[in-house]
Amino acid sequence: MVLVGAGTVSYIVPVYNGEAYLAEALDSILAQTLPALEVLVVDDGSSDGTAAIARRYGDRITYLRQPHAGQSAARNHGVRVARGDLVAFLDADDLAHPTKLARQLARFEARPELDLCQALTRNFWSPEVPAERRRAARGLPRPHRGNILTWLVRRTLFERIGGFDPDMRFGETVEWYCRARESGAPIELLPEVVAYRRVHGKNMTNSKREEQIDSLFAVLRAAMERKQGRP
Repeated sequence: MVLVGAGTVSYIVPVYNGEAYLAEALDSILAQTLPALEVLVVDDGSSDGTAAIARRYGDRITYLRQPHAGQSAARNHGVRVARGDLVAFLDADDLAHPTKLARQLARFEARPELDLCQALTRNFWSPEVPAERRRAARGLPRPHRGNILTWLVRRTLFERIGGFDPDMRFGETVEWYCRARESGAPIELLPEVVAYRRVHGKNMTNSKREEQIDSLFAVLRAAMERKQGRP
């Protein structure tokens, strides 16, 4: 069996105007019990203090900047630049469990044919969210299992099936995951929490909920039509 080491992992952090939480996200990656080969921060044209925060980390991260093109384009940029055999993703307002890489790399060691290991997320309230708003929300939302925050993926899978669709505003990770499954890629769900999704003012809004739901249904409908062989 070929040993899979943490030095094979590129951690990709897309960020757009993320100065409020970026440092916490990066600290959670740098605190991994098995360090990644590299941490790539892809700044999607931020106009706040994101760049200054990223540069405080010096050579512990690689800072990349692109014109504002959306989160999918930023993730794709990171994958193109990545040197690791495996890639992981973390949004700039979320956190990785300290043993995320160690636990998931163990699965790649146990199953050398594995292309993608996904796991579970746990939501947490950002400290600035007022108590009354938390009560109005009637508890923390429950993210679906296999959120991209939990993925550890072979880079060659992106080479085979392509990257995230930069034209999609919502549902782009679900669309990519559907293509991965359709390709026959070996995928495993690790039933353990490896990442934490921050719930804060911006992602609590319902202003785009209908658009999100419509996008998700469109992705799932397209996947079903492909499976049935419809044009």
